[in-house]
Amino acid sequence: MKFAGMEIDIEKVFHGATTVGERGQVVIPAQARRELEIEPGDRLLVFCHPFGSSLILTKTEALRTTIQDWLGKWNALEELLAREGKENEG
Repeated sequence: MKFAGMEIDIEKVFHGATTVGERGQVVIPAQARRELEIEPGDRLLVFCHPFGSSLILTKTEALRTTIQDWLGKWNALEELLAREGKENEG
């Protein structure tokens, strides 16, 4: 399967199905918990997917790391553009 130009192996990303219990709780399949190193007590953020009726779960720390990575790349890009702008002025 292709997604955004990348080949995705559905068998590697699909970890099973779960059922919503009476209290709104779901069980994350064991394979997914192992792969993502989700442990009891870990905090997960829950987002509604903007393009449909889906949920996105992410570990709080994983999102923090991703944001820090993006900010680092953004800062590097800003520095590069500033240097390029100065070179084009002179």
